Amino acid sequence: GATWTPRANMGNSQFYAMTIDKLNPVRLYGGTQDNGTLRTLTGAINTWDHILGGDGFYTIVDHTNSAIIYAEFQNGNLRKSTNTGSSFFSAMTGIDYNNERHNWSTPIEMAPYNNNILYYGSNILYKTTNGASLWTAISGDLTNGPGAGNLGFGTITTIGASPNTAGVVYVGTDDANVWFTPDDGNNWTNISDGLPDRWITRVTVHPTDPATAYVTLSGYKVGDHAAHIYKTTNSGADWTPIGGNLFDAPINDVVIDPDHPESGL
Repeated sequence: GATWTPRANMGNSQFYAMTIDKLNPVRLYGGTQDNGTLRTLTGAINTWDHILGGDGFYTIVDHTNSAIIYAEFQNGNLRKSTNTGSSFFSAMTGIDYNNERHNWSTPIEMAPYNNNILYYGSNILYKTTNGASLWTAISGDLTNGPGAGNLGFGTITTIGASPNTAGVVYVGTDDANVWFTPDDGNNWTNISDGLPDRWITRVTVHPTDPATAYVTLSGYKVGDHAAHIYKTTNSGADWTPIGGNLFDAPINDVVIDPDHPESGL
């Protein structure tokens, strides 16, 4: 140990989340554990570069303008770039950050039908209609309150905005709550009945039917290794387990096959 040699090029990054630039599909962005937000503009293995520090998490590329990038580091610190990630500035005006709880991987989602509408979840849900220039709260606390210990429990973990119906949003939390609003937060319904008491990892809304959604759950926190995935066709009034013969492992995400939306997951 008298001398040490740095090895900063080890290929062992863990991606928390990734996204593809829809206008330039070779361009990939992703948030990594302890290694910030990374980017490749060519898709080649040796062209990844580091564009934002900390632990990297969700990244969004504006689906109408490839130069506009949203990225974050741990606990929901959101940043925006207007030059393809060459530089970033804070995009949190209106968020009462210091008085709210934020998940280590705070969710953010852009509405597919309007690039200026985004949603951000602390323990309450925020919405912006001007590309994160200003955020407005559209819910109260959607959790059961802060958890015990020094970690950020009692937080929103996933946001599912309907791809084709403005105002329809589903929200999941780390303490087993799933909420539904048909009108951008004017009315909220807790639709958790029928779901296990587990961490909600993802809510995915059907591309054309806003009443159909899928929820994935993880029991990792409590030593439950079952594969929990549920489906609703009536906005959460009823849930049907569809895990079938999936192997015993917590489920983190579900994606609907755009070519087979009725049966392809």
